[in-house]
Amino acid sequence: MDEPKKERLHVRATPWKRAVSEQVLDHIGEPPAYVKRAARLERAVEALHARAERHYRSLTRFVELRRKELAAAPARKKERAQRRLAETVDRCNARWRKWLEADGRYDAVNRQIDDFNRYYNLERQAALKHVPMSFVRADPKDHLGPEDLLQRYRLMST
Repeated sequence: MDEPKKERLHVRATPWKRAVSEQVLDHIGEPPAYVKRAARLERAVEALHARAERHYRSLTRFVELRRKELAAAPARKKERAQRRLAETVDRCNARWRKWLEADGRYDAVNRQIDDFNRYYNLERQAALKHVPMSFVRADPKDHLGPEDLLQRYRLMST
């Protein structure tokens, strides 16, 4: 009879944390609640960043076209090409800000952050009873907002 496959989660962690998580997983046969919670939050943040990157790339495509147009423009048309590039950058930056500041954009991730901050330490301590609390305590995570994505995907310039 085949032994059931154990669920393995991709969790970014230090080797020590990963080793402890694997030991707990081997002992109980499935990931503990705190590991699942951290993985869900990580996936939600990665999904938000993936959506942001797709949108940002779609906007930068227009700016790159205008930059190529400027580089290929003859001397007499450089000023017009520069003006069109500046207009495109302004329009794309306005669209990017509007996308970043859309109502509800961060609600789902921030709810998961609230749950993480509320339950993660309790769930982890329950799973790792033999480990002192000072070793298993996780610092609370801050909510995400437009400024977090702006750090990674900056406004465009000419």
